[in-house]
Amino acid sequence: MSIQIGERRVEIKELTVGKVRELIEVAERLQNHPEAVDFVADGLLGDLSLWEIEWFTDLKVADVDAMTPSELERVVDACKEANPHFFGWREKMAALGEKLLARQSSESSGPPSP
Repeated sequence: MSIQIGERRVEIKELTVGKVRELIEVAERLQNHPEAVDFVADGLLGDLSLWEIEWFTDLKVADVDAMTPSELERVVDACKEANPHFFGWREKMAALGEKLLARQSSESSGPPSP
């Protein structure tokens, strides 16, 4: 699958199960190194970080840096279209994480002391 963004044709990939596992491993390694947090890369777009776009497309860092957020949103939409199972799984994991955090929070606060 490919989309046209301005003068550039962007190839969108459907990730294999093995590539999804690799992507998750990389994300876990990055989470274990908070000094490596890039707030722009991780927070600019809602559904993918900027570094993840490279996994789903033929774009490189310089290509992504040269694009506007609205252009990148079109790329993310195409990635979601080509990888519905990955994004569905990601939503389920996010919801599960929220439930676990809420449960932990309620258990740690416990009943008030007499």
